[in-house]
Amino acid sequence: MNTRSLLGRRALRDDHLEDYPVWATDQLVDGRDSYSLRILASLTPPFDREEVDRLFRKTAEELHVRLPSASGAIRDYALELFEDFESGSLSPERLIQEMAQISYIESNDPLYVVWIRLEDEQLVLGSDGAGWAYPGLKRETLDNAVRREIAIFRSMSAITFPGDFLRKGYCRQCGQFDEPGYRPKNPMSDLIARLFGRIRPVAYPYCLHCGGDNFLPMYSPEGRERLAAEHRKGESSLKMN
Repeated sequence: MNTRSLLGRRALRDDHLEDYPVWATDQLVDGRDSYSLRILASLTPPFDREEVDRLFRKTAEELHVRLPSASGAIRDYALELFEDFESGSLSPERLIQEMAQISYIESNDPLYVVWIRLEDEQLVLGSDGAGWAYPGLKRETLDNAVRREIAIFRSMSAITFPGDFLRKGYCRQCGQFDEPGYRPKNPMSDLIARLFGRIRPVAYPYCLHCGGDNFLPMYSPEGRERLAAEHRKGESSLKMN
């Protein structure tokens, strides 16, 4: 087990005590050495959580291994999962499952939330229902959808998001990043629906600043790609409310 995996699992509270002697042994095999590392590698069941944690922290100090924040460790772990997928050792279905589990823990981070939605859409592959981010997602397009989300994750990692990020969107017409309004595509159909007491037609987003309907919601992959592209140009060019 490598260091990134172990730190990520620690942050997710998904680590197992037997992982630590395995990690320590791998470190010794790779040529690293310290007093605490040897003790950690020699541990056998039954393990004591406090002892293992103390030895791991001492080993990290002796080996000059930086212990990142929980969110930093989780993000590094996500990047490792992406590398495993790209190398062919992790299937798209398994990656989505792993990222969705991270999303349940990092639920306030918009970078991860989309993976829960993608997991939901994976469960109804090939159905005629409109998907949240990938309408009509099929098994043969799943790999491309995952690769697209990986690219978006990497490109947006440097952006600090507002808490209500996924309720916002990007207006192609005026460049504003804000919450949209919603209206039916055809106002007459809305009037007829009201008159006859029928279910109201589907509402579509529009920009509250310029009134334009060329609006990309942030749950849309294209919306997040556009936001990342604007951010790369310089934060001054991004009108964020």
